[in-house]
Amino acid sequence: MQTIEYILLAIALGIPLMIELRRSSAASNIKSIRGLGISVAVSALQVALILGGLYLGKALRFEPTELCGTIALALLVVVAVKMFITSLSKKERPSYDLSKTATVLTLGIALEINTFITGLGLGMSTDNINRSALTTSISIAVCSLFFSEIGIMLGRQKKALRERRHSMVALLLYLAAIAWHVVF
Repeated sequence: MQTIEYILLAIALGIPLMIELRRSSAASNIKSIRGLGISVAVSALQVALILGGLYLGKALRFEPTELCGTIALALLVVVAVKMFITSLSKKERPSYDLSKTATVLTLGIALEINTFITGLGLGMSTDNINRSALTTSISIAVCSLFFSEIGIMLGRQKKALRERRHSMVALLLYLAAIAWHVVF
């Protein structure tokens, strides 16, 4: 796997995080330092889930490797379809109170199920898991911290986002990363 693929995946998984945290921070009245703490917590959760998925995927590898690669690709496509359905949804999504720690942790885990499934798929199809884990965790940590902090700042200032457009951009980046993974 290439570093560019990890960066594309990190950006694609960070954009939905930004959208949800913007919506929730607009409804909550949180201070700037609390928002930074939320961003760090969500970023740490995302890194933990991608690494857990990578190592669980490595443990689930089996022979023949072609079939294992096909299952891994199917997992990545399931996440892409889920992102597509979410981006087309027109119903109003709820916002959550970010002033409670339990809500932040629960929301963080719920938002990062796609990250875990992506890690599972990558772990099943990657040969050098140690290099993949390091590169993935660094790119996920940086991008999720960046996008979650942007989302919280935009929400605190009550700035609007074009959520469908951003969701489609995230989907396209995710599909590009999958294509990069399949081709190279």
